[in-house]
Amino acid sequence: PLGPIVAAWQNQPRPIQAEDRKDPIFPAPLIMVKNGHRQGRLFSMPAHTRLTERGGAIYLPGFAPGELDGGPITPALPLALYDLGVGQYDRSPRVSSLALRLFVEPCLSVPLDKRGHGPVLLPPERFGDFLKRLYPTGAKNWNHRQLGRLLEAFAALESPQARIPWQNPKTGRGGARRVVIPRDIPRSGRLDDWVQFAVDLPPGSVRGPLVDRIALIKFGVISATQYRLALSLSFHWHDPGRIQYPIAKGGPWRLLRDGRQYPEVSDEELVAMAFPAGGQTRFRGQLYKANKALEALIAEGFAAVAPQRRIYPGGRWAGWGEQPPA
Repeated sequence: PLGPIVAAWQNQPRPIQAEDRKDPIFPAPLIMVKNGHRQGRLFSMPAHTRLTERGGAIYLPGFAPGELDGGPITPALPLALYDLGVGQYDRSPRVSSLALRLFVEPCLSVPLDKRGHGPVLLPPERFGDFLKRLYPTGAKNWNHRQLGRLLEAFAALESPQARIPWQNPKTGRGGARRVVIPRDIPRSGRLDDWVQFAVDLPPGSVRGPLVDRIALIKFGVISATQYRLALSLSFHWHDPGRIQYPIAKGGPWRLLRDGRQYPEVSDEELVAMAFPAGGQTRFRGQLYKANKALEALIAEGFAAVAPQRRIYPGGRWAGWGEQPPA
């Protein structure tokens, strides 16, 4: 009879030091792609999990049967995450969903050797310091009237829509997990209050695409479309054995410098990268916005384009590290 109590005690989040690399790895099991995609071996299969609530059916994050022809045409997070928390406060079409940003950043902060072994507790930080990371361009992007929007984003992370379908590759068993859990949130906007997250990544999270963390934070403040496109391109560039090569036996993989060796990106794929969950705008309008977002990413040095729209990392992409030009 004491079994559940002991199990719960043993599964308490372990305090850890946060990963602060500019080029961390995003957990591959959280990314999904349709069956038959060239990167299908690297990411998760589309989830079709349903949850009945008060007599009605809602889909947990994933892809409902038939949605996007059985899954996204480019790698993407579970679709519900892209609009998570967009409601009474978070209605701006320019700024990326706060809840999405609050989900991504803690996942990147878990070191590789701490992933997939149970929940971990990231270090607490003062709300004022948290805001400086969330809005790196300065305090002009924050005021107390936005507190409701931020509190709604914290609450959205604890909603059923924020649960992530996962499966143990060895046993085939899994579930729908709450991956990012706000442990402490500010009470009324006081800058000396605490903010702290617990993170519980599924097995296999040590592998995944490299992400330019600083660029993502910047784009998240500027434009929702730029943020989504930058995140999608990070997934798009994760393809070991095709556009990535090992620099040494057993060592890390690096991307090719030659943009001509990258796959072409069609109009449909570009729109899917910029608008993974779709939207109310027609395809032509979405394509225009996606191209404008791509131009902005190129101007920032995050991306570059070779003929036939072969998109590859730009010269200022964090993932190049100390790699010399080819």
